[in-house]
Amino acid sequence: MEWIKIRWQQFKIKAKPYMTPKMLLVFGVVWLLTTGWAHVFLIVGTFYNIGWMYKIGIGAEVFFFNPFVNEKLITIPFSIWLYKKTFKEEVKTNDKKKISE
Repeated sequence: MEWIKIRWQQFKIKAKPYMTPKMLLVFGVVWLLTTGWAHVFLIVGTFYNIGWMYKIGIGAEVFFFNPFVNEKLITIPFSIWLYKKTFKEEVKTNDKKKISE
C-alpha cells in the first residue's frame, strides 16, 4: 500500500506545473478541436435545420461516446503538448530550471 502513496506523490509532483488556469484554457481549445465541433454541428444543424450538418454531428457524437473510443487519450496529450509549446517559459522541469527554448 505504501507504493501507491509513493506513486501518487510522484504523479502530483509531475502534474503540478500543468494545474493552472492557462492549462484549462488550452484544454478547452483542444477539446473544441477534437470533439467540440461535433457538438456545434449537432446544435447548429438542429437549430437551422441543416441536414448534412446534423448527420455529421450525430455520427461523430455516436463515435466519440462509443464505449470503445476514449477521446481523452487524444485530448490530454495534445493539450500537454500545446501547453508546452505555448507557455514554454512557464513549464519547469524536475530540476526546477526553466525551459529556455
